[in-house]
Amino acid sequence: LVDQCLQQACGDDASGVPFAKPVSVCLSHDLDQLRGDDFWTQAARLRRFLLPIRHFRVPNFPALRHIFFNLLKPRRYFMDDLLAMISAEKARGFRSICYVLCGKRGRFGARTPSRMIGRYLQEITPDCDIGIHYNHGTLDDAGSFNRQRLQIETLAPILPVAGRAHYLQMDSQTSFQFWESQGIKIDESLGYPDAVGYRAGIAGPFRPFDRTKEGETS
Repeated sequence: LVDQCLQQACGDDASGVPFAKPVSVCLSHDLDQLRGDDFWTQAARLRRFLLPIRHFRVPNFPALRHIFFNLLKPRRYFMDDLLAMISAEKARGFRSICYVLCGKRGRFGARTPSRMIGRYLQEITPDCDIGIHYNHGTLDDAGSFNRQRLQIETLAPILPVAGRAHYLQMDSQTSFQFWESQGIKIDESLGYPDAVGYRAGIAGPFRPFDRTKEGETS
């Protein structure tokens, strides 16, 4: 960002600034859910509606309104917003990657049924690449991991080679080696699930260190 500001400030003289360089932007989306009428989302809204009653206050009626709104228009705020973002990216010459969460469903897993994901991916894939959003329970479990990866192949169809962990659930000592062994070539999981910042201290692509090889991962 500093370099980009220098380019703007220096104008045609930016080439004379030795450390000024073009900025690369990589865009991605985690497809945790594509509809707003799933059980867990609606249950959370119902809880927010009722919670003030415990303190003898007026119920949270906006939360109740969203329950009925998404029952009538389940794509609103979710799939519709995603398509709007993709359209904005396309208009500006960007192509993002969508990390698909499927497999085991639940509060911390996939919320959209696979049959719906497959239908919606047909609207996404012309303008986006597809990756895997590793589901809970797939960490160091090759069987669960490959079932999710192969399921995405039946939905897209493409066998994803890029991914990011759901809630950034990972082990920095072992996960990179595991994902590499499962055919993942690009991963975007290294970060903080509860904070903003670069966990590795770098804002660009790099090969993580593999202790078993005493060198970079391949």
